[in-house]
Amino acid sequence: MVYLGMIQTDASINPGNSGGPLVNSVGEVIGVNSSIFSRSGGSEGLGFAIPINRAIRVANELMASGEVNRAWLGFKVDAGQEDIWGRTHGLAVSNVSPSSPAAHAEITEGDRVVTANGRALRTLLDFESLMLDLQEGESIALGIEGRPGSVTLVSEALPSISADPVTALEQMELITVTPGIRAERNLGYETGALIVDIGRDLEGRIGLRVGDVILQIDRLLIESAEQAAEVLRRGSGNVVVYIERTGEVLVDRLIFRRGRG
Repeated sequence: MVYLGMIQTDASINPGNSGGPLVNSVGEVIGVNSSIFSRSGGSEGLGFAIPINRAIRVANELMASGEVNRAWLGFKVDAGQEDIWGRTHGLAVSNVSPSSPAAHAEITEGDRVVTANGRALRTLLDFESLMLDLQEGESIALGIEGRPGSVTLVSEALPSISADPVTALEQMELITVTPGIRAERNLGYETGALIVDIGRDLEGRIGLRVGDVILQIDRLLIESAEQAAEVLRRGSGNVVVYIERTGEVLVDRLIFRRGRG
C-alpha cells in the first residue's frame, strides 16, 4: 500500500492509536495518526499521520455534504521514460476526456507535464499527491514541455458528481455514461447507465449495486439513464439485464409483476 503526502514521524504509535492527534513541540495538532511501518506489530519508530489541513478539509466536506468530493482535471498520465541512469522527466499524458478542463486548455495525448504549481513532477505519486489536495474550482498551473509559460486549468467536480441523476424503480438513481464518466470510472463500454445510488432493500431484491453499469436490457442496448429507467418501468415477467461490474460483463435476471415498476 502506498501513502501519499503523509507526515513521517518517529513518535511512538501503537495499535489503537490511529485517529489520535499528532502534536508538535509546542502542543499544536499537526496531523492525525494513521499507520505504522512495523514487522512486529508494535511501534518501531516509523509512523505516518495525515496532515491536519487535509484532515480538516475532509471533515468539513463530510459535515457539509456527507461525502468527500474529489476534483477533476480530465486527463490521465503515465510515468515518463527513464534515462540510462533511471531518472524520469515529467509525466506523459495518456488520455484526455472531451469537454474537460484539460481539453479546453488544449492538452493532448502525448504531451509531457513537467511541473505543477512550480513543483517538478517526476513520478506518478507526485501527481497523485497533488490531486489529493486539489479542490473543485481551484486552479492549477501546469508546465508542459515545449510550451512557453504555464497552462492554467480550473478543476471541476467529477463528471459522476455533476451529472443529473434519473430515478428508476423508485429506489435507484442512474446517470448516463459519457466520455468523461467512462474515463473517471475506467469503464470498458462507451454507453450505458451507471448506478450511483440504490436502496438497500432494492439492492437485496434485484442484485444490482452502486457502480454497476446497465449495458443492455433483454435485446435493447442502453444509451442513456432515461432510457434504462423507462425500460425498467415498463418491465414485466422475466427481464435479462447485462451489466458491467469491475471490468467484467455479468448477466442478471429480474422478475417483474405486472402493475409494478
